[in-house]
Amino acid sequence: MKENEELRYINDNLRREDLSPAQQELYDYLGRERYIEFCESFGGISLVVSKLETLRKTIVKRQILEDMDLYESGKIGLKQLAKMHNVSSSTVYNILKEGKK
Repeated sequence: MKENEELRYINDNLRREDLSPAQQELYDYLGRERYIEFCESFGGISLVVSKLETLRKTIVKRQILEDMDLYESGKIGLKQLAKMHNVSSSTVYNILKEGKK
């Protein structure tokens, strides 16, 4: 089957019940058309989707490292940096320590 024929066949025949429970959730979230487009673009790859908490931690880490110069110059202290980023002083300390490596 050619690619266009295969896509047309899937568009004409795919039913939600053809999918695994996890794929059904994705289908429900994206909708039929976007689900098929998603499969066309990403089908066959292993995909890990970050949790929001992981994204937040990554952003905070980057922001603290960007502010490292302020801390090292003495313009702000460890506690101030922690308060700026809504994390503990020990978290800031560990991020800065790791960032210097």
